[in-house]
Amino acid sequence: MNDLLQSMNANTGLLPVVLTTVMVILTGLYVHYTKKILLSNQKTLEELKEQAWLINRPNIVVRLAFQHKYVCALEIVNEGRSSARNVKLTLDRKVFQGGNPDRQINDLPIFSKTLQAIPPGVRSSVFLWPGTVKPGTDLYPSELKVTATYDALGRTVIEDTTLDVYLYAEFPPYKAEESLEKLAGTLDEMKKVLDKAAFRLDLHLS
Repeated sequence: MNDLLQSMNANTGLLPVVLTTVMVILTGLYVHYTKKILLSNQKTLEELKEQAWLINRPNIVVRLAFQHKYVCALEIVNEGRSSARNVKLTLDRKVFQGGNPDRQINDLPIFSKTLQAIPPGVRSSVFLWPGTVKPGTDLYPSELKVTATYDALGRTVIEDTTLDVYLYAEFPPYKAEESLEKLAGTLDEMKKVLDKAAFRLDLHLS
């Protein structure tokens, strides 16, 4: 018994040191893992915010459109879910409407001014030139770049879109003769339909 009491008295000062060391280690581990959890939660929150922004953001899309297959137009549309604000559209070169040097697309309000807003679903078309024109000249460039700068739910977006006419498989025939031949074929088909309709009407009346 005396030996046990003497041993306890001799180690009384060591026990608090051991306990303190254990507590420090446990506290350090707690802080470390708590920090990891907080960082993980913060990263998850940022990812959720980014996903929400991507889903709800405006999205200004610029493309070439061939209307009625005989008119080449520049089409601007907001395919996003919210309005694009303070929209500025610029061209990287001079583009002439219909090949007329006195009518620059760059001077139109849609390119020369800052648009207050483009709501979702709004579509705007600018006539460029007839689809029968062969591009690749100063008046009819085969490639042009449009830069769209706009505010999107608290962020500023800058997007460059390069439009290459030759990449569009639906581009109509270059020669006017080919276009006229196709147009003549269409008129012939319309005439046949009208003749059939007139024949049926005559039978009905008789």
